Amino acid sequence: MSVRKWLPCSLWDFTGLQEWMNEQATEEYALVRWPGVWDIGLISFEKDKTARNSRYRLEPMNERISRQERNELYAQSGWNYVTDIHQLYTVYRCDDPEAPELYADAESLSLTLKKLIRRQWLSLFFT
Repeated sequence: MSVRKWLPCSLWDFTGLQEWMNEQATEEYALVRWPGVWDIGLISFEKDKTARNSRYRLEPMNERISRQERNELYAQSGWNYVTDIHQLYTVYRCDDPEAPELYADAESLSLTLKKLIRRQWLSLFFT
């Protein structure tokens, strides 16, 4: 059964987005897709009992590594591609509680987020 839920936080709230998707998983809802720009705010989920123990993580978009290469690399660690959130993030889901995190340390995550913020600021000035 598919259901659409209102997004409770800003797209810039990296932690809030992850926590909200993980909360939905504990309620047995699996993220299906992220809506387009015109549909912003209503996110599609499906009732899925296997989602109960799932974790969701966001990966800021990175043009240096191809999506296929990144998806294959993450799949080897138990993380599967779900969808993209506009041109900001790629969403991954892991059903294995023993699988390692996408970012093992806060420093690598902060560097990635700084690049995302810099890219978004530049796009404001050059678009």
